[in-house]
Amino acid sequence: MTFLVSVGVGLLGILGVTLMWRVLNQVGAFATVNSALAQATGRAVSINVLDYVGQRQVLSMSVVAAAAGVIVLTVLTAVAAVLYNIVAALVGGLRPLLAEAEE
Repeated sequence: MTFLVSVGVGLLGILGVTLMWRVLNQVGAFATVNSALAQATGRAVSINVLDYVGQRQVLSMSVVAAAAGVIVLTVLTAVAAVLYNIVAALVGGLRPLLAEAEE
């Protein structure tokens, strides 16, 4: 179950990164950074920011981060379950008392 939840969170993260990159591209944030770099360096030919943070590079890194997150979350949940079972065996666990309400 945790694996499926972590895969869902990873997919949502990839979708969020994709939407954020597209919004930044549409509002011209990358072009503004390019012009600011050109003014700061004083060169006519400046570094194109999209060579480093293009859609392909950003999506690739977000997929790698999502895959790493899925693995880490799944492993940590398994470790937490083992620790809980050890503590429950030592302490005796929780024993809920179910009783009917008296009228």
